[in-house]
Amino acid sequence: NRSQTPAIIMFDSLRSGSKNRVAATLREFLQLEYDHKKTLPVGSLARKVFNIDTIPNIEAAVPQQPNYFDCGLYILQYMESFFAHRSPTINFQSSTTFANWCEKNLMGSSKRKQIFDIINQHVIPKEV
Repeated sequence: NRSQTPAIIMFDSLRSGSKNRVAATLREFLQLEYDHKKTLPVGSLARKVFNIDTIPNIEAAVPQQPNYFDCGLYILQYMESFFAHRSPTINFQSSTTFANWCEKNLMGSSKRKQIFDIINQHVIPKEV
């Protein structure tokens, strides 16, 4: 059932060009880990194969950052939104699936202030 296929989801705030290579490297790593842990013969029919057909890469339609220094803030918000909206199935055919999760006003300087406030509240000692 294609709707329950595992996938590599790319959250790219800069639309860089190396997504296919990154996904291929991740699949290669998964294959090596699986082969190492299962210790099945290479020609074994029980051996799982990790390729683009069994684990496709999906490019999430996410808000784009306007500069080259806010990528950490964007990925934090993507992950926060992803886990807040998790569901057993995700419609990868809809380009709005991820875009609707990440409100643009939560990105960049707003996320930076949120992190500052958390650090200020929990880490910086308060005067008594």
